[in-house]
Amino acid sequence: IDPQIARVAMQQQLVAFNQENSQQASAAENQIIDIVSMLFDFFFDDESLPSAIKVLIGRLQIPILKAAIIDNSFFNHKKHPARKLLDSISKASLGWSKDHQQEIVLINKIEQVVNQLLTDFEQDVSVFEDALNDFEAFLSEENERIKQKDELLRQQERDRDRLVKDAQNSAVHLIRKLTANRELSFEVTEFLDNTWTTVLSNIYLTMGESSNHWKNIRRISSTFIWTLIPKFSQQERLKMLKSLPSLLRAMSQGMTLVKVGTDVQNDVFQMLARQHSKVVKQTGKNIVTRINDKTFAPEEDAESAFGDFTQSLANEEIDIEFGTDETGEINVIEKEEDQDAINIITASPLNDVIQNMEDFTAGAKNGEIEVDEEIVIESLEQATFHSQPEIEADDFLEQAQNLEIGTWIEFEDADAKTINARVTWKSNVTGKIVFSNRQGHKIKNMTAYGFAAELRSGRAKPIQSASVFDRAISTIMTSLKH
Repeated sequence: IDPQIARVAMQQQLVAFNQENSQQASAAENQIIDIVSMLFDFFFDDESLPSAIKVLIGRLQIPILKAAIIDNSFFNHKKHPARKLLDSISKASLGWSKDHQQEIVLINKIEQVVNQLLTDFEQDVSVFEDALNDFEAFLSEENERIKQKDELLRQQERDRDRLVKDAQNSAVHLIRKLTANRELSFEVTEFLDNTWTTVLSNIYLTMGESSNHWKNIRRISSTFIWTLIPKFSQQERLKMLKSLPSLLRAMSQGMTLVKVGTDVQNDVFQMLARQHSKVVKQTGKNIVTRINDKTFAPEEDAESAFGDFTQSLANEEIDIEFGTDETGEINVIEKEEDQDAINIITASPLNDVIQNMEDFTAGAKNGEIEVDEEIVIESLEQATFHSQPEIEADDFLEQAQNLEIGTWIEFEDADAKTINARVTWKSNVTGKIVFSNRQGHKIKNMTAYGFAAELRSGRAKPIQSASVFDRAISTIMTSLKH
């Protein structure tokens, strides 16, 4: 039933009641009738009450009116059973959704209570107390069931946070191991510590430590670090250049997995092109580096030392290419004839190699490096670990960050359909806020920044959980004073 149609019917009923009792009613009782009318108007206007609940509460207008006339303490006694019943019904309806089958149980119970009062109440106000006890016993069972669901959801989120933390720690540990005592530029270090650590975390979390995906992404990471270390011979330079196209495509797919846009990827590749160009252009005469806390120069058999380094990184030669199997998983193809569509720089005099590298750098600057769909890193779920965007703090962000567990929110989708959800979990690891419905089922999760954007756009708003009756009385008293 449309609440507004029910509202008109209730007003007509109240007029009829008033006419029938006008001769016996005192001035005080007529005032009570007016206040009760205003009270139920407030209920019908309250956006926090679902339409179905408004209609059922509206049917209690005459019983509540009779209770207020019989008992003068009705309006100033918060523990009056009729008042408590109205509050209990309104609080129980927070988050109610007609789309969930389980919610019919609540509606049926409220309807049972309403019918009982309409049938049994004449003069004895204790009928409200019996109805209240019956309804709260029902709610106690419902709340215990929902509490168990909530705890299960929270435990799942705690377990997930632990897995995410393990993934992040494993990613950081790998990067630190690969970069220990390596002189890398600030730009490369920043890329590894942020973007690439996110890729590693995602693979570890979704595929697991024992998966080929994780083993391959470790190999890709090892090879990437190797390409940034000074090379002492033409052969090493050629090895590096030969591995770059497949390596960069694999890295691009990894960044795509965690939703790094093409523009940002191109910025990364421009930076890497500059770094690789420096490596290629360096000569053996001016290269001095540190390995395992020792300084090596070319005359100190550095080529042999770097041979040990490549062995420790990949435990095999770095002359590798990347391909995919039927599942899209990245595989490392060793010492096989290249089958890539992209032309690989082949063995040629050093001057030509440098020219090719400069062409590669120019291509990156012109935005010609794009994601190649042949190499794909699959993910079981699109887990994200993005750093938080730099958004200027405002009241909406502060409101989102200070959300308390149990707060009810009304969300509106693109079709103007609303759904109610409450805050069930706030993660200190991922920064995610988890929302569930009244049945304890997870229906949304987003960061504080994402939720602030919803608040800012009006697509989300908190639902008032304070006593509907108290808010109604406060509003009525304020209007009467004016």
